[in-house]
Amino acid sequence: MSAPRDGGSAVRRGVNQCVRTVRRAPKRFSLGAIVGGLLLTYMTRRWGAPADGAQADMLGGAPLDSFCASGLLPVAGGACYAAPHDAFPDSPLPLVIYLHGLFERGPMEDEERDRQHRVARQATARGFAVLALRGTEGACHPERTALVCWPSNERSVDKAPAFVEAWQPALRSAEKKHPFTDEYVLGFSNGGYFAGLIAERALYKADAFVIAHAGPVEPVRAVGSKPPLLLMSADEDVSQEGMVQLDDELTRDDWPHDHYVRDGGHALPDSDIDAALTFFERTRTEPLPLRPPMSSRLPRARLASRVADNTPLAPIPKKEARPLLDPGGLAPASAPAARSSPLASESPDAEADPE
Repeated sequence: MSAPRDGGSAVRRGVNQCVRTVRRAPKRFSLGAIVGGLLLTYMTRRWGAPADGAQADMLGGAPLDSFCASGLLPVAGGACYAAPHDAFPDSPLPLVIYLHGLFERGPMEDEERDRQHRVARQATARGFAVLALRGTEGACHPERTALVCWPSNERSVDKAPAFVEAWQPALRSAEKKHPFTDEYVLGFSNGGYFAGLIAERALYKADAFVIAHAGPVEPVRAVGSKPPLLLMSADEDVSQEGMVQLDDELTRDDWPHDHYVRDGGHALPDSDIDAALTFFERTRTEPLPLRPPMSSRLPRARLASRVADNTPLAPIPKKEARPLLDPGGLAPASAPAARSSPLASESPDAEADPE
């Protein structure tokens, strides 16, 4: 590693101070001065003031202004890594690759750090390692160059292979710490679009993908294998309509997947993270479709679509044939005693109203 631009003078000052101290009291302080000088030299070389645009070589080469949340260590490629606290060095671990939503410096970046922290906290508590990768400024919105994001639409899809290739330094750095037994991808929002794109175009071989609160990148068609997918949507999130569309297109492509639905809006709460980890764990031993499924709730956007199309929400049960009435028309001939009995209440869904 090259020394910092202004680190040479600091190193020389440390060495000179060491020499002066040894000369003044060679017998008493020589060993302490030598150790102190060497320590000062090491500290200056490692943490001295960097040159403009330079990256510190701390923990694998991540920049000093890394976006890593508390509990994650910067690694090569500007990524962030966390592992279970009781994991032995070099012990194999399943890995969750986390792809963030779009953000820019300021409050949005703080929100993203919070999501990153919670993903790492919950995943490591369940025995996963986590590698949080970072997108690039202006990757999805050319007119908003400060936004850090991933390729997420048809206009930027050609950039996707280069983005995945750029992960390699971070992956190598993480694998040196703990070899991967299984690899999973969790993408939120803009990162969810990218996770779906990666799965569809077979840009990275992962054991399963979770696409959270995003939508489709057309065309939705597998060009390789079809790894297990979990879609996540929320009833008050405008992206749910896109997730329902993605659900339908995956079904048409015979792609095994599940759809987890909750109330609320556009966010990645702890319950979503827990569901994603559960999905990863279940896919190790269970084929799709999962039984029971991750969620039995019908997305509100699908309900609204069916109402708009005047499509029945469920098959309408057929009415049972009633016995013929007697000539008086007051009651079935076979049950004269029922005349004075109150009428039984009809099941509220006996005749489902398609509207």
